[in-house]
Amino acid sequence: MVNIKLYDTNKRLLQSLTVLIFLSGCALIFLFDPVQSPFYPPCLFKKLTGLNCPGCGSSRALHQLMHGNLLPALDYNILVVIFLPFIVVGILSFFTGHWIITRVHLVFNWYHQQFHIFAFLVKILQFCLIFLFSTLKSVGDIKN
Repeated sequence: MVNIKLYDTNKRLLQSLTVLIFLSGCALIFLFDPVQSPFYPPCLFKKLTGLNCPGCGSSRALHQLMHGNLLPALDYNILVVIFLPFIVVGILSFFTGHWIITRVHLVFNWYHQQFHIFAFLVKILQFCLIFLFSTLKSVGDIKN
């Protein structure tokens, strides 16, 4: 009995700390513009290669979304804007302990879930490759 209470207490403490860190990060991104603030870390991939990675512009896009500017957010990083609703549903499902969209989740069996995860990863890989090739093409156009 003591172990169960200790587990529940530790789980609630971990969830509370996670929510506190998440809200602190949201407040940081909301209050300080990543374009003008010097304390945001630079992209290591861009620093090493000089090319933008698929994650470049994520904090700027989130900052613009938090201020209600959809078009500039899409311009900074379209991938973050598209997947943000799915990320929010996943986080809420994790913290509440049950799936928010239960009917959709019950319809798919294990194989369908695996297929959707695989298709999601393929789409991300496809986005990364298109992004990389378009960046390399634009670098080639600049050199010529």
